Amino acid sequence: MKGALRIVLVLAAAGVALPASLVRADTFILKDNREVVGVAAEEGDVLVITTRDGRVLRVLKADVVGRQAHSAVMNAYLAKTARLRLDDAAGHYALGLAARKDKLEDEARYEFNLALEADPFHEGAGKALGYVQDGAGRWIAQAEPSPAAEGQATAQPKPDAATLRKEAQELAKRLAKLELSPGSAFEDNAEAKALVALAAEKPDLFVRVMRAPGLPDSGEVKDGAVRTRAAEILGRAGDRRAMQGLLESCFTDPDVRVREAAAKALPKLEEPVALRKLVDVAISPSRPWATTRRLACIAIMRYGDKEAVERLLAAVSFELAGGNAKDPKNPLRKPAAGLGTDDPMGLSVDEPSHLGKRDETELYPALTALKYVTGTNFDSGEYDYKTWKIWWQGAKEKFEFKP
Repeated sequence: MKGALRIVLVLAAAGVALPASLVRADTFILKDNREVVGVAAEEGDVLVITTRDGRVLRVLKADVVGRQAHSAVMNAYLAKTARLRLDDAAGHYALGLAARKDKLEDEARYEFNLALEADPFHEGAGKALGYVQDGAGRWIAQAEPSPAAEGQATAQPKPDAATLRKEAQELAKRLAKLELSPGSAFEDNAEAKALVALAAEKPDLFVRVMRAPGLPDSGEVKDGAVRTRAAEILGRAGDRRAMQGLLESCFTDPDVRVREAAAKALPKLEEPVALRKLVDVAISPSRPWATTRRLACIAIMRYGDKEAVERLLAAVSFELAGGNAKDPKNPLRKPAAGLGTDDPMGLSVDEPSHLGKRDETELYPALTALKYVTGTNFDSGEYDYKTWKIWWQGAKEKFEFKP
């Protein structure tokens, strides 16, 4: 599957457990050279494939040029994962061990990462991935494995709270004194270069300075300009260990300067897990557009990865069908008049004319994110998923993000 878009799919819609005999995954090869791996059900001339996180891909049978069945071992794995909830850290860890035993290494690492998403302190999953613990005890990936002489002890004593506080205060002072004259290159400043090198070595220290006062592991730096500079330098350092701290600052810091700096820094880490989390935030109906989802979209645009558009399109296909698979209180349902109608949410309510245009950022979070990220909208037809599908088929090859 190298060189083609590989979408891993599993029948796990809204946490519904299914009998093992019903879960059989195949690889579908499409006309546009995509290879889609998943579980499909037939609906007339359409194949409906359900994703690992509950999203659905609808593919015309005529667009499928090949189909290959999975092995019994893979299907046994898929049957087990269909029964797990996303927040079941112990279950994902146990399934990861079983997958590794069956020589399904990619699936094993995926399950271990899901275990850490549910419980960042899960020791078994962290060790299985070869991760290390940060200052708070969470398991995170290393930028590079630390070489150690054979037989030499690698464990280092953790610094106490007073030492960490002092280091954060000293770094905050250095950041406050850093001066960059207008128009000067960052790389020409010796102190700036030294700080970037330090961030690559100790990203946790910069995360501590960047984290807003009052939060766990915060350096209690009240100056938003200093926290902003810490986020900027973490982006220049490009160490993936800063991912979680930048995500938290992007969506929780009270200072808009810090949030925007974190949104710009995240893409520089080139971490695919961060991209997936940003898409999840961008389409979340429970998060505000102005202060959270818009920043996620800015970061997605700076990533410049077309996979983000594919993920947004999948979410929009749900939304315009009147459902959201991520929200069990809002299950997928068929609208009264089908896709592309004036009432895609199935509300069947005429709003008084004096209320003006409905707030699409609230009613259509995924559609709003897709339009913002792609810079595309249509005078008519944008509530019909086929309009977006046809547009993407024509635009995908030459599409460029414009952050």
